[in-house]
Amino acid sequence: MTDHQPPAPGDGRHRLARGLALVTAGLVLGNGVRLRRRAEALPTLGDPPSLDGRSSQDEYVFWVAEGVRLDDATRAAAVAHLEASGADAVDVIPANLPTLRALDVLRMVDPRSFGGAPMAQGRGAFQLICARAAVAERARLTPGEGVRLQEMVNVTLELKRHAPRSMHHVVAPHLRAAPTSAPGRAEVAVAVYGAADTFVHVVGIARFVVLAALAVLAPASVLLALAALIAQPHVVLGGQPITPGDLTAKSLLRPATEPIEALATMSAIPAARKRSTAPAALRRRDPAVRAEYAEDAATGIDRFFEPHRTTCPWCGAAELSRRLDTVDLLQHKPGTFRIDRCDSCGHLFQNPRLTTEGLDYYYRDFYDGIGAESADFIFGVSDTSYVDRAELVKRHATAAPENWLDVGTGHGHFCLIAADVLPETTFDGLDLSDGVDDAARRGWISTGHRGLFPELSAGLAGQYDVVSMHHYLEHTREPLDELEAAAETLRPGGMLLIEVPNPECALGGPLGRYWVPWFQPQHQHLVPRANLCAALEQLGFEILDQEVAEAHQPVDLSLGAWFALNRIAPELDLPWMPPSRPVDRLRRAVALTAGAPLMVAGLIGDHLLAPAVKRVDGGNTYRVLARLPAEANQRRR
Repeated sequence: MTDHQPPAPGDGRHRLARGLALVTAGLVLGNGVRLRRRAEALPTLGDPPSLDGRSSQDEYVFWVAEGVRLDDATRAAAVAHLEASGADAVDVIPANLPTLRALDVLRMVDPRSFGGAPMAQGRGAFQLICARAAVAERARLTPGEGVRLQEMVNVTLELKRHAPRSMHHVVAPHLRAAPTSAPGRAEVAVAVYGAADTFVHVVGIARFVVLAALAVLAPASVLLALAALIAQPHVVLGGQPITPGDLTAKSLLRPATEPIEALATMSAIPAARKRSTAPAALRRRDPAVRAEYAEDAATGIDRFFEPHRTTCPWCGAAELSRRLDTVDLLQHKPGTFRIDRCDSCGHLFQNPRLTTEGLDYYYRDFYDGIGAESADFIFGVSDTSYVDRAELVKRHATAAPENWLDVGTGHGHFCLIAADVLPETTFDGLDLSDGVDDAARRGWISTGHRGLFPELSAGLAGQYDVVSMHHYLEHTREPLDELEAAAETLRPGGMLLIEVPNPECALGGPLGRYWVPWFQPQHQHLVPRANLCAALEQLGFEILDQEVAEAHQPVDLSLGAWFALNRIAPELDLPWMPPSRPVDRLRRAVALTAGAPLMVAGLIGDHLLAPAVKRVDGGNTYRVLARLPAEANQRRR
């Protein structure tokens, strides 16, 4: 019989450290290969050919960042590149862009898909931009030289929005990058990452903290991870069009210089925020905005709420029960919001309901103003649901719809993507906010109608083959009036597509106030699917299709975690809250950093849980497609 030595107390920790070090090395090198493929896809400006009278350089405009000098050869080559490619805008990357900045560009941009991804965020090197003058004019952008980096970011973002399928990137061999500095990096961080600017750098520093901890526990194994980190820039940029002059030095010293640069950038972020000229930043700092919100608070919030209802707004029954009490988890505006359930028909509704003045107060700076950029980013994260909605109509249409009205269109993200599915269809949008005007100016919709749908429907009577309402009906004061407006607007045989949260989803109970579809105080009605279908049939519609599991969006756990973190550490510098203090900024940074693993776990959990949720009740969202028969439409008219 052989005696076995018991494992040393630290052996388990050492094995774990070695495993983490090996996994880290693999991830770093794997990411390096991924970024190299992006670098390989970057075209290079050639010698400027003669334009042969085809166009004038006056048809093109440039934005030149501070510290960058635009030479005549690069100017002519950029114009010729746009002429040859047919693109509307191009971000020109200096070939000598410093190593760490080059890596950042490749993390933000995949040149292989950027031009064909209409909702991709406008990102680039922010050194030189060339665009067609007509696009710049439509985007209300003024070209110039010596442009600050924050403004270069904003210009890139707006040009991509106004040229969603015709903007790309190119490397200029003779263009020299502006010198890098902590204030400059901070300006870019504030403009690119917004409220998450500090968090992004904290996460970057955390990588090196983890490596330092692993070095103590498994010094031999961590050398492999360090070697991978040092080698990564060469893996990505070696032999590529971007040829940083500091590639070797930055690579060798990366474990020391990168966290030092990140700390310097973080220290410069507060000053960069104060210098920001972004519309949302200017509004945050505007004393008049803070005074307006202070006046709202001084006069009290009782006027924002109607009297408490004792009957169901859907069926009129008096059997009501309290379902949920919550607060504003995103904006942190004052007030407590209650959702009641009708025990007769199952309808859920906000009780008491917001007044029109209350709607104005709680929606202000959510989808526009301070919240405009965040809303635009969130609606542009994925195009999957947009494609699925358009495909559902396409399957049931005998011919491509001639025109389509998207009600509650916001900035027109759905219309932008649906146009790829139905290229022969003209998409119009309707909304109460100025986002619909932005959508028309960007070219994402053909015509924008601004106002309340029930008030505009008579003027649009019988004009559309399809009307859609995507996550709109739950926001309205009188959903049944909205359905009648849709019936009035449709042509004979027209289709109505509705997508709303599913109040029968099993996750609503366990997650409580942190279940996203409750979304108070925005959501005023949560309509069970049977109720919606019955109401449509009463209006003469024929139900063509219903999708529940197919419409599920796996975000419940991850966004629930975000709601919780945002409640613990609210967003900073909001004019309806007390001025942010240093302790508030520290709490926000710590909460977001510590909560990052929770959000990642929630994201993983959402996708693992999705099949089970779909089997139980379909999920958190449903779609209904209905057709108004020709004879029913004629009777209404």
